[in-house]
Amino acid sequence: VTVEFRDASGITGGEKVYLSGVAIGSTGSPGLKSGKAQVPVTLDREHKDALLPGTIFLVKRDPQRLDRNCLIAFTDAAKDAPGVSQETYSGASSYLELIGMLGAEKAKQLYDHLAQ
Repeated sequence: VTVEFRDASGITGGEKVYLSGVAIGSTGSPGLKSGKAQVPVTLDREHKDALLPGTIFLVKRDPQRLDRNCLIAFTDAAKDAPGVSQETYSGASSYLELIGMLGAEKAKQLYDHLAQ
């Protein structure tokens, strides 16, 4: 799958990808397409179906390796119909981008939850 960012600073490739605190894959090296950063994500075989439509990704400090960043996946299935295949997901590299994607209230709830 691919995660699309306005700014993929802090992602170099090899970062872990987490969903609900479980490592589900890793990132590849970012590239550019149509002016947006595209980060390939390889999901572990046992987690290949873990992402629901509407999942978004946030760049955060890796809880297991504090010297590295990671991607935290957050499932917001209300954005799309369940059961629809999706290959490209949205990502946010800052709280401000997250507000733009989700709205202030939902972004605050998510950010507070992930900060714990």
